[in-house]
Amino acid sequence: MGAHKDGFGKLLAVLSIYFLTTGLNAVQPALDSIAAAFPNVPLTLVYLLNTIPTLVGLFVTLLAGRILGTRISFRTAAIIGAALFLLIGVVPYFLEEFALILASRALLGVSVGLITVVGPSLALLLFDEGQRTRVLGATNFANNLGNMFFLLVGGILAASGWRSVFLVYLIGAAVLVIVLLFLPEPKGSDGEAPHADTGRLPGSVFRISLFFGVNFLLLIPAYLTFSSLVVSAGAGDAAVAGGMLSAGTVAGMVAGALYGKIRGVFGSASMAASSTCGLAAALLLWQGTGFVALLLGSLLSGVCMSLLIITATMDVGMVCPASITARATSVAMSAMSIGSFLSAFYTGTLSSVPGQDPLHFVFLVSALGFGVMAVVELFSRDRKTERDPQ
Repeated sequence: MGAHKDGFGKLLAVLSIYFLTTGLNAVQPALDSIAAAFPNVPLTLVYLLNTIPTLVGLFVTLLAGRILGTRISFRTAAIIGAALFLLIGVVPYFLEEFALILASRALLGVSVGLITVVGPSLALLLFDEGQRTRVLGATNFANNLGNMFFLLVGGILAASGWRSVFLVYLIGAAVLVIVLLFLPEPKGSDGEAPHADTGRLPGSVFRISLFFGVNFLLLIPAYLTFSSLVVSAGAGDAAVAGGMLSAGTVAGMVAGALYGKIRGVFGSASMAASSTCGLAAALLLWQGTGFVALLLGSLLSGVCMSLLIITATMDVGMVCPASITARATSVAMSAMSIGSFLSAFYTGTLSSVPGQDPLHFVFLVSALGFGVMAVVELFSRDRKTERDPQ
């Protein structure tokens, strides 16, 4: 019974860390109100409130991958990440100057960078191979649940004033308590904390990360332009688009819950299967001009995103020893962040190609990209990831 409780406690702690990773999105519903409150601030700077933590977090993720397990323990990093999320996240509620608010959001990137690499590392190090598919499916559920929570609660709080949206970060207090009470430090096979290996990362880690980042680059336009697609097709307004995207999030949660079975079917070809799902979504959004096609495109996009995240984490964990898991995970998560960041430029460039539909052409290119990725991934897959205990 004690072991069962301990197992539940460490799972709850890991899931709570994943829950925080989408907390940056909470500010999105308040961006228009913040812009109105600071009319002399360029809109591009206002939008930085949502993106600058990701940029700072990218560098912190890479640094954390080098020092976790050696200069700082995983448990300590998780505690610091949750504490910073709580304290720095709430700070803008009390600030008057936009520059200080922007600076505090940049500092929030330190928290995001830490928990982005700590979460996947702990999921791989605290659970054996027979548990990983189920645990990673659960972490995907927690991640999507967090995204829905922060957007919904952020929107509700923003309705009472832009400052109030930052109170949503008080949820970090609950996560901090859970981590303090239940999160253990991962142990090596000798019962001691695993120490980082000074050797090189396997080439497979960079291959997996490259595939992961490129797939994200191709996928994110579905989220950047979806509201415009729905409105231009006469399928509804922004609220309808939001409902469709929420349905896509739910579809992703379901895919995560079923990941063990999906992995059992595709094995080392799971990344190629994820790209194929993205291909189908892109084709629907390219040709889709009605409610049903757009809804299906959103559902498949949500499934694709979940499959990509879980597969990349799973594959990285299977091609490297525990001693370098943190470094390997940081590379994969950084590739995801880079792909997400570059997707805005990718979308904007393709939307301005002369003679092409500014909304739909990007999905034709993405469909071609997903098709190429699926073929490359299928023929370059690592057989080390074939054996996946269920």
